[in-house]
Amino acid sequence: MPQKGVVMSFFHDFLSRYDLRRAICICAVPLMLMSGCSKDEDITVIVPDETTVAETEITTDNETEEKYAGYAFNALSDKDKQLYTLIADAAENHESTVYFPEPIKWGDFRRLYIAVFRTEAQFFWMSQSIPVIDFEKEITEAPLGYKYTPEECEKMTEEINSAAAPFLESIKDMSDYEKLKAIHDLTVLSNNYVWEDSEHTGDIYGGMVSHEIRCEGYSKTIKWLCDMAGIENTVADGKSSGISHSWNKVRCGGQWYNLDATWDDPVVSSEKIRKETYVRYDYFLIPDSDIMGRTHFRDEGDYVLDVPECTATSEGYFWKEKLCASDWSSCKAMLRRASVSAVSEGRANAEVRFSSAEAYSDAVSRLFGGGEIFSIISYADSQAGGNVISSSVYSRSTNDDLMIINISFCYN
Repeated sequence: MPQKGVVMSFFHDFLSRYDLRRAICICAVPLMLMSGCSKDEDITVIVPDETTVAETEITTDNETEEKYAGYAFNALSDKDKQLYTLIADAAENHESTVYFPEPIKWGDFRRLYIAVFRTEAQFFWMSQSIPVIDFEKEITEAPLGYKYTPEECEKMTEEINSAAAPFLESIKDMSDYEKLKAIHDLTVLSNNYVWEDSEHTGDIYGGMVSHEIRCEGYSKTIKWLCDMAGIENTVADGKSSGISHSWNKVRCGGQWYNLDATWDDPVVSSEKIRKETYVRYDYFLIPDSDIMGRTHFRDEGDYVLDVPECTATSEGYFWKEKLCASDWSSCKAMLRRASVSAVSEGRANAEVRFSSAEAYSDAVSRLFGGGEIFSIISYADSQAGGNVISSSVYSRSTNDDLMIINISFCYN
């Protein structure tokens, strides 16, 4: 199990806003990069004269060391890797123009710029939009735009690193599962989901410093923290409810899983529920079969980053924590154990997942129709010393897609 005392102690020091949002994310679609959670800025179109052609060629061997490792980068061709590196290096150094040693098509530049923008979360200063011109136009240079000056970026980077340092120190000796759970919890608990785009809602400054983000801000914050913690990962882009959305794919125990922190950040309306400790795990380390083609849909086309398939379940929260019930008997035992653990630690809620629709339906009926829930919360209260939570008032939510029951406690 994660070292919850250390991590939660940091959470309480770190948190400054507890107004958590609803369980389902809808992100607005921006102009060019389909990242609905960040500010859109246009940059000037600069196309060099066709007669300007560099004499050197882009090599296609692997003689140079690859600076930008990662799933999406590794899936590129050797030539694309070199172009990606040129763009990323120029963006890192705030260069106004990126130069190519031989002519390339504008469409290829645009495709790889988008890849850098989505993948290199540390370059939060990159402008989101780029011009649309003739994709077949050959160029040897292209303009780059930035949202902040180098001096502003240096100051903001210091703030980001300062905010992250104690947390990263606290998880350095954890297993990959424990690190991912801590990263997931920090991102959910320390941020407020906001409905409108603002300056940092789609970047890691928003996720680590200003704490008001949208789906792209969640996914980039998760990616950056995973990068810093040595967890292999990538960002997945697509749609939900017909609107652009982004989440993460992470590697744990040698297998790939989906992680959607946006959808695990719930809305809490009751003042009696401890919002500062309310986090769900419905979309933490789950396979493609749980979401793809159901609630999450991948985009198609040249600008979509390559992502791994996720088929494993063994490291998923409900399997790992032994909270996947097959019948009412196992559900009752699991929910009692989870509730006792949650209340004794001051956490807001407890969850159980089911392995079949029949068991899920039966449990919903028994808990909320037959009143079994009251015996469970009364038992959890007694184990915590009594009069800690209400034995007659609670909040509940059910995820019919994933067959998950969530119980939220009302603290006295």
